[in-house]
Amino acid sequence: MNTIVLAHEIEDERFYYLEGTPLDTVKECCEQEGHQITNTYSDERKLVNDILDNVITPTTIVAYGDYEDYIHLEEICSRKNIDFLTTFDMQLKNCC
Repeated sequence: MNTIVLAHEIEDERFYYLEGTPLDTVKECCEQEGHQITNTYSDERKLVNDILDNVITPTTIVAYGDYEDYIHLEEICSRKNIDFLTTFDMQLKNCC
């Protein structure tokens, strides 16, 4: 399974209040759900462009946050038949 993760870096004061980085959270959720991470992106635009330009062909994308944070990416995944998951949804299922 070709799983791509999208996790931005936090560079403000929120970093000091989190238990882990966004990437740590995504990795933990993927591990618990059995997703093998093949590539990591921190820039949504780069990920979208790589998908549209057929640079990558993921089967699954796991993004840090909630669906509302990635409306454009979710639409692209829907059109290209790519499973799109978010850590918020995975955590609601008591994954992490």
